[in-house]
Amino acid sequence: MTKWKVEIRTTCKICGKPLPNARFRTYCSAKCRNKRNNDKQNKDGYGTNWQRDRRSKIASVPEPDKTQCYICSGWYKNVKQHITQSHKLNK
Repeated sequence: MTKWKVEIRTTCKICGKPLPNARFRTYCSAKCRNKRNNDKQNKDGYGTNWQRDRRSKIASVPEPDKTQCYICSGWYKNVKQHITQSHKLNK
């Protein structure tokens, strides 16, 4: 049987400030928690690269309800949103 190791902290793991109450166990605020989660996901670029590869694989398959982007030749259900987000073009 394995025993769980419980870490009891009194300060924030990111900034070192004291934790405001017992409800906060690791981080002092949502800002510190989000900073940690974003750093963890983007540290080696795995999350971003994996998502980009997945989206490009899905976009390479033409389907009846998709429209082709003339800039990158990908197939998307909502081309306007794709152009705004990926190519940074408006209207």
